[in-house]
Amino acid sequence: MRTPIKIFILLLLAFTIHNTYSQDKVNVITKSVTKEFEYSGETLIIQGEKSNMTIHAWNEKKIKIEMKLIAKNPIESKALKDIEIMQYTFQKEGKQVKVRNYFKSGKI
Repeated sequence: MRTPIKIFILLLLAFTIHNTYSQDKVNVITKSVTKEFEYSGETLIIQGEKSNMTIHAWNEKKIKIEMKLIAKNPIESKALKDIEIMQYTFQKEGKQVKVRNYFKSGKI
């Protein structure tokens, strides 16, 4: 009766050790950008590639854009390269404010 319990404990211990060592570390690189525009009735145009957006209304006469670019990769040098190809533009043209994020080389 004791042998099956010992085998079970050994298997459980081996499985736990394997899971502990098999977890990969992920490097996360973040770049934050903030931009403000005076608002006088302009239309806001947002173009985002692979992005999540949250939009809040407020009682100010300005548009405030807070952008967070995030690159994740197990290899830190690759995460740094990924964040470098993430590009963004802010333009105010006439009655339009344009915000765009895109990838310089299209690798992501």
